[in-house]
Amino acid sequence: MSKESRHLGERTQMLLVAVVLIGATTAIAGAVAYLLFQRREVGLPGAVGVVLLGLVLGAVLTPLISAGTQRSSTALVKVITGAGNLTPAPSYSYQESLIARGKYAEAEQAFQEHLAREPDDLDAWMALAALIRDHLRDVVRAERLFLEARARTPTPTQEFAIANALIDLYRRTGQSGREMAELARFADRYRGSDGGNRARDALRRLKQETGDEGDRGWRYFGSRDIRAARAWAAEGGVAVHENIWKSRGRRTCHLLARGEPELLAAARAVGCEDRWIQRTRTVHFDLVEVYLERALVRCGVVASITSG
Repeated sequence: MSKESRHLGERTQMLLVAVVLIGATTAIAGAVAYLLFQRREVGLPGAVGVVLLGLVLGAVLTPLISAGTQRSSTALVKVITGAGNLTPAPSYSYQESLIARGKYAEAEQAFQEHLAREPDDLDAWMALAALIRDHLRDVVRAERLFLEARARTPTPTQEFAIANALIDLYRRTGQSGREMAELARFADRYRGSDGGNRARDALRRLKQETGDEGDRGWRYFGSRDIRAARAWAAEGGVAVHENIWKSRGRRTCHLLARGEPELLAAARAVGCEDRWIQRTRTVHFDLVEVYLERALVRCGVVASITSG
């Protein structure tokens, strides 16, 4: 809309407001003046003065009401069109159109280019992971992308979606060990909520179905997943948790289990001596060198004792 057209519309609106408002105030003032004149509370000059007062009042109120109406309508339009301060929902219409046409490789490339420009767009990370999981059928890459999104400090809503996506991915692909670990993490993260309780129930059912009550379930956890590692150990598994500190440049991990008897049994399984137990706030064993390598092998992780 041009500036001239906008101004013409504003003048027209003010004229309509003036006609209605001045007419209304003058009519009301006339009725009041007639009533007062009939009761002989004012004379003819007084009655005329009341009518003129109504006319002046309408003229004064016209620009004020017109300006307020204009501001209100402008604010409403901004809300409806998203032109105000509302953050629009993320949209990847171009990528979605490629997916709808079956051009999955092109859609992946478009997402990659978008993430190169906006690496912190976690919704795009998750959309790309879903594309690779559902259409390119590469569950390893999809898992890596979901985990990468989790490592980039997601919002609570995004974190919840990522956890559910990983649980679903592990269930689809029959990775019961990883599914149990993710369920344990979810149950601990949302402890006391309906979702957390359902995750705990699902974890118990899965253990019963697989015949794995967790006594010998070894699982590796990265340095940021201490809560998940503790939850896994509390459920009866053996957790190998990455330590952020290195010993003489060598990788170190903590060995965790449900109780001290289970912890000692796990430590002996990788060759540790009972006297090496660390009775700090969280009872554990420190794993280095060959002991760490053996533990990583039990977790199904490529053993490397020199880097994280």
